[in-house]
Amino acid sequence: FEEENSIVNKKEQIYGMYWNQFDEYPITDIENVDKRRAEFDVPPLWYMKKVYGIELPSEYKKLQPTPYNSN
Repeated sequence: FEEENSIVNKKEQIYGMYWNQFDEYPITDIENVDKRRAEFDVPPLWYMKKVYGIELPSEYKKLQPTPYNSN
């Protein structure tokens, strides 16, 4: 309930679980959000965009992984 507690008390997200509310509840320390998500086996934010087409926060600068190059 850490994410919900942060939203209620601080008006911000820790893990970015409420992806349709990034504007209303921004992600704190967004540079490390994927590390925090990995601790709980949750995919990184770029994956959410790639698979579900969600709009990511403008502050999120994570580079998507490059495809395997067989050359």
